[in-house]
Amino acid sequence: MDVDRLLRPNPFAGDRGRMSPAMREALDEPDPGRRLSGVVAAVAAGRLLVPALPHEHPGRTADGGVAEHSEEPDPTGQAVAQAATLSVRIPGGRFATPVFSSADRLLACYPDARPIPVLGRNAAAQALASTGILALDPQDPSGRGAVALGRGAVAAIAAGEEWVPPWDNPKVLDGFAEALAERGAGDADLRLQPTPDGILRLVLAIPGDAGAGEAYAIVEAVVGAAEANPYLRSHLDVVEIVPVSANSQSIP
Repeated sequence: MDVDRLLRPNPFAGDRGRMSPAMREALDEPDPGRRLSGVVAAVAAGRLLVPALPHEHPGRTADGGVAEHSEEPDPTGQAVAQAATLSVRIPGGRFATPVFSSADRLLACYPDARPIPVLGRNAAAQALASTGILALDPQDPSGRGAVALGRGAVAAIAAGEEWVPPWDNPKVLDGFAEALAERGAGDADLRLQPTPDGILRLVLAIPGDAGAGEAYAIVEAVVGAAEANPYLRSHLDVVEIVPVSANSQSIP
């Protein structure tokens, strides 16, 4: 028996599985950028719930009794590690680790699971060892309806550091600008926009007089930068590239 663990204060004593006020405020925010920043802050400062799925029956003893379960010194840690082996898909086809803001939302997705409260930073650290991405509140195991927290946000949460959103990060914008300049496309306009589901939209306004070949080269430069630049790769996960004509009156 782990006496130290039994005597350790329980940070989740009295937790009824309800969504925290900070998370509720973040999810109710209509602006996608402020919404995602609020979610990251709520995860970093609070707790999440992870699903503990039913164990297999331990078997029976020679006299027909139920065999003893193996003792787990840290059941919460075991639940976090087990949850990290689960994954759901987010837009773009990437896999992400499912976590939940409330017991109701967890049980709607995994009806047979037991909600286990964990610190957000611990859930983030476990996710970094597997998918690298957190999927908050998927509506079902397919990942539908989840808010994606990318590797940059997850790493910041795990390390206890402030997260700088990519759309507010000059180094991210400079990385793309340099890639475009190298291709002679420095006059292409690039903007980063957050979406409600956490996916980053990259709106690439291509000069109206660019031919098809030049337009393709501009898009290729942006894709190549996202894949080859180590800083961009570590701060961007799923990016939706939206090429538009700079002459368009309906640029998003």
